[in-house]
Amino acid sequence: MKAIGKNEVLNLLLTEYSIDLPNNLQNRKIYEKIENFREAEYIYCIAYEMLIRTDEYNRLIEEYKPLKNKSKYDMTNEEFLKLRELIRKMNQLGLKKTSFLGFDNENDYDHVFKMIEYYDEVSNSPWNVKKLDKFEIEPSLGYKSIYHMLIDFYNKKNQLYKLKNGEYKKIHLKRIEEYKSKEINFINDIHITEIYKYINILFIPDVTNEKIIYKALKDITYLNQLDKDFLSMLKEKKNKDLLIPIKSDFTRYNIKFWNKFYVNDIKDGFNKLIKFHLEHNHIYDQNSQQINVSFNEIAENPSNFYIPCVNRNIKNTFRKWYRENNLVLDNTFINNMKFNGIKSIFSKEGYIRLKKEESIYLVQLSEYISLSLLEKSFLETLTYEDLKNIYIDTEPKFSRPRLMFDEARLTNIPINLNLSKEDLLHYISQIKDDYDKDKNIVKTDIEYFFDLPLESDLTEMPTNIKYANQKRSSEDKKIFPIKRNEFNKRIAYAFYIYDLFKFFVPYTKQKINDLRKERDDEIKKEKDTRGFDPINNNKIENIKEDAKIDISDYTNDSLITQITYLFNNELSQKQVEYYLTTMKEFIHGINLKGENNVLKKVYNPEANEKCYPKYKNLIIGNSYITKSNKEELIRKLID
Repeated sequence: MKAIGKNEVLNLLLTEYSIDLPNNLQNRKIYEKIENFREAEYIYCIAYEMLIRTDEYNRLIEEYKPLKNKSKYDMTNEEFLKLRELIRKMNQLGLKKTSFLGFDNENDYDHVFKMIEYYDEVSNSPWNVKKLDKFEIEPSLGYKSIYHMLIDFYNKKNQLYKLKNGEYKKIHLKRIEEYKSKEINFINDIHITEIYKYINILFIPDVTNEKIIYKALKDITYLNQLDKDFLSMLKEKKNKDLLIPIKSDFTRYNIKFWNKFYVNDIKDGFNKLIKFHLEHNHIYDQNSQQINVSFNEIAENPSNFYIPCVNRNIKNTFRKWYRENNLVLDNTFINNMKFNGIKSIFSKEGYIRLKKEESIYLVQLSEYISLSLLEKSFLETLTYEDLKNIYIDTEPKFSRPRLMFDEARLTNIPINLNLSKEDLLHYISQIKDDYDKDKNIVKTDIEYFFDLPLESDLTEMPTNIKYANQKRSSEDKKIFPIKRNEFNKRIAYAFYIYDLFKFFVPYTKQKINDLRKERDDEIKKEKDTRGFDPINNNKIENIKEDAKIDISDYTNDSLITQITYLFNNELSQKQVEYYLTTMKEFIHGINLKGENNVLKKVYNPEANEKCYPKYKNLIIGNSYITKSNKEELIRKLID
């Protein structure tokens, strides 16, 4: 492929208007990534790349800039409401909080846009916009984790801080004498699980701000906030795995972990529960009287017996009243809190004082009792191995955030990964076939009861896209090949073509306006020099004709021609036009009648088409760009 600067017309624009090409158009690395997206993530990733090029997405990013460096706690009510509205609109675009793998955070309003910006590699390609946990340390340095190295680095620079009485106080972690001669001090000997104690209390200076502010290590950390000397020791993580486990908060006596389960989730759980309470003489009748009874008596009629359960004790705490919750602080709300064992005192300053009181009450014996209600002494007898075979929580780890829409049919399908690849492929293929025959199998109760149509059934296929199993002319096959590896390469080309076109359109427009002005000035000059003499119409026409020829080099059609030249005969102009039209339809949609947006597909009065951007259809299943033959796919994957 020819470099942009080697093209005479494009280079003239770059020179004349002192244009700096963005990194993605200079080195084209982003398009290599698009071409090499894994098959398993492909549709999601190209849909995301389309999304970040939409007008709506970029408008929301611009609206967010004034709020970028603010916490929600520092915002005015108006700013907070603005942020919440921006988040809502981003969710509608598919960028829900849960789509940012590895970034899930309860503090949604503070961080969701920062998560979005991290992935925006089209406009932000340098390292420094990325998150620290996406990088790894040079192994030769010998650190156990990136946070060991981070703490050690700032400790040696004497730039670690603690927050005490509202002020940031410099702190230096004491070095052990015997480690002074070594490259790495004692910090690296802190156990991996203990390092988080330091992360939770330590602060470092944030270099992105002119005014010195301090950043908590526990918060999301971007590389542009860190010392440049520290960055030199990092390299980007490379991980080919698709699935990542969802981190469990399991510890043997962790009440929060067991909260998720019931007695029947434990192997022989009901019998264990009965035996434990028999041993401790904690069996009661319906009159709340402690009784002596045998195991068999209880097993035969468990509903006749009761055991003590507890509300968990927590320390008195002051919590900031989160405005986004829109709590109605009336007697009903307070009474509900009290009913749940929580006394609440609401201050005028926006804080809630919470005190959860210990209370013990009796619950009828059942295998459906939540473990969160049972006494700690019983939970301490349980181990992780006592849990029955339950679904293992995993998430797909894509190269780009997953777009999530309500119309997508996300289901929990049990997959036994111990089966062979062939068995699993046939299993999934059968599920897909069943779904295509009858979509009622994945309808919600409400959809099924009221016989509601699925949103995906109402979405029309884009006119530019053909299924691979449809009959195609040889010309069609040349435009968009069926073979997936060739197809991926062409999609990467399509993104490159679109980005080039969008980038140069404003400058070609400016050039045309400049040429028209030059033409008009030249005509005026010619008329002025004639004075009272007759105007030389032939000369005027020559000026107009010359200008017309010059302007023709900078029309949209001409720009497409120049882009075609960059591909050195690998693509025809017809192919370039087709790819550009496809990208326009998916990114910006279709022009309305009378609308003339050059970044949208041309309006066709004979076609009844939806005008909105079509990237969403890729995810909800109504825009399969290609559809492989099932048998061929299975054979390929098994081989």
